[in-house]
Amino acid sequence: YNQAVALLNDKRYDIASKFLRSLVSDLSQWLINDTSNSAELLALKDQSLLSLGQLYLFQNDYEQALIILKRIKIESVFSDQALFTYAVAASYLKKFGLALQALNTLQERELFSPWRQQTPYALAYLYEQFGERELALEAYSVAVNHYKNLAQNLEQDQESVTEKKVLDALSLQENSIEQDLLSDQEIVLALGRNRVANDEYGYLQVNPNDFNYAELLATEPFQLGLRDLHELYKLKFSLNRWEDQLNSFDSMMVAREQLRNKRINETLNVMASQQSEQWIKQQQAFSLEFDREVAAENGEFFMDDDQRDYQLIIQRMTKNLEQLPNGEEKDNFSQKLKRMKAYFSWWVDDHNSVNRWASQKQLNHLTRAVDEFKLRNATLKKHVSSDEVNQQLFERIKEGRARLSSMKFELEKKRSQASANLLALVKEELGRQREETQNYLLAASTARARLSDALLLNPTEEAGAQSQSEPHSMEGGK
Repeated sequence: YNQAVALLNDKRYDIASKFLRSLVSDLSQWLINDTSNSAELLALKDQSLLSLGQLYLFQNDYEQALIILKRIKIESVFSDQALFTYAVAASYLKKFGLALQALNTLQERELFSPWRQQTPYALAYLYEQFGERELALEAYSVAVNHYKNLAQNLEQDQESVTEKKVLDALSLQENSIEQDLLSDQEIVLALGRNRVANDEYGYLQVNPNDFNYAELLATEPFQLGLRDLHELYKLKFSLNRWEDQLNSFDSMMVAREQLRNKRINETLNVMASQQSEQWIKQQQAFSLEFDREVAAENGEFFMDDDQRDYQLIIQRMTKNLEQLPNGEEKDNFSQKLKRMKAYFSWWVDDHNSVNRWASQKQLNHLTRAVDEFKLRNATLKKHVSSDEVNQQLFERIKEGRARLSSMKFELEKKRSQASANLLALVKEELGRQREETQNYLLAASTARARLSDALLLNPTEEAGAQSQSEPHSMEGGK
């Protein structure tokens, strides 16, 4: 088929006709044997028949054009153009009944296309060829009103087109897999939703509810613009979910702050009950006293438990001695006590270094324990007074919001630009349709004026003068 089109562009019509006839024959045979690709093969066959019929029309072989065009199925995507081409070929053969039948069939279609919009004018033209001048005049008037109303509607649509109107005019298709998984949920399809069906290239699968968009929908720029807008909306929904997650952190941080304050109060109460300052002061006082006794070389200060018990015995015996009456017994007891004191003094002096080192060891343990307590106490007070962890979380949330705000701003700019580009394509298409409609309006108005003048000047004369407006050629021009 592509080779045939290239031959047509090179004006090698005979070879192109041979290519198209061979292709139609091959496709007819393939449709019998291949059922898996029947829709695509049938569409290619109809397109080949249309091109071949247009070629016969261009070569003034109207009979052969009618034979070929009749083979195109009425439900084919090419049937609109085929019907109009068939009407043109029939009108050249003076078979106005067949031409009228084809145009009436075409007129019942809703799709905006050059072939459909020419029909009101073409019908009036055929009535004129029939010699039904009054009926043709009425048909031209109907055509004028039709094109005038259509042009006004297109102008209004062009001026008031919005993204919502464009999207409402497109029927988004639903992803079959998502539809099965979420069959019980009512979710409205909209751009940005994952349930919107698209192909492997990202093009959205949509059907037009407004037939004015049908031809525009088939163009790649519009498909690309719609795809990009869909992806931007998906990104917008993702950012909205991110924003919701950040907002959920606010309530979480409030709960964390409340829990932290509760634990701080509990910790402060425990610290107050421990009377830590009193114990620290006692340790400091004992350390100073220890240093003084070392300097004074006071051995009694460093006595062990046995020595202290022995000292208590001496003290108790001393009191007993004072209560004894004077005599031999008291003197003997006094001598014994004196020997005990001498032994005790020697014992204390002899074990002074050992006892002092044992005391020093205990004091070192106490000092280390107090220092460790002070360090932990200072660390705890620092955590109580400083909320560093939560503050870091607050800063991260703040930075996340700043980045999110920046991204949303840039995204909205891109989305607005993509929407504007899409609307520009729609406005351009509506403007093209309006300009085309204005041309039909001008042709119909001119023909109505010409026929009105003819009827006014010579109401009994048959319509011998042909309309100056010819039917469409194979390229679709006047």
